[in-house]
Amino acid sequence: MLLTVPQKYLKGLLKDFGALKKNQVELLLKIKDKYSNYERTVIPMINGREAMEKGEYLTTYNSSIVRENIIAIDIMLMIENENVEVIQKGNAPFTLTFFKKRSDKLWRFDVCVVKPGYEMVLTAALEGINPKYRTIIFVLENPEQQENLIAPCDYCFAWKQNGEYHFYKELR
Repeated sequence: MLLTVPQKYLKGLLKDFGALKKNQVELLLKIKDKYSNYERTVIPMINGREAMEKGEYLTTYNSSIVRENIIAIDIMLMIENENVEVIQKGNAPFTLTFFKKRSDKLWRFDVCVVKPGYEMVLTAALEGINPKYRTIIFVLENPEQQENLIAPCDYCFAWKQNGEYHFYKELR
């Protein structure tokens, strides 16, 4: 199947992340091309067996839905849903990495979904990273996890309260 630029972009995202919620697909397509839309991009991909719908998700035929990936994309879209330069699967321990301009500099944003009990290991793993023009968003299951998380660069915390994610700066 011959794919358009938005379809190639979407296929790459599905390859990297496995699955996306339909509302995420709509927003991600708008980031890439403000004129693209879900039906015009996705329906031909479904008909050409490049993607499939599983309930509220769009996925490839051999992918599974990974909760951390879905959360990381939601967090990124809450932070910025227009001016993202690059979106990619993060290298461990990060789930997702994206780049956007901030004060005329290209900043790197890493989303890290933190499982309870791994806070100290994660802090140790972050000791050697380059802190210049970088922000880490730690996504926590509960606020108590922040007590053992430190990074050498800008960072903030996010956790769900009453069904919505809220962002907090370091609360020390």
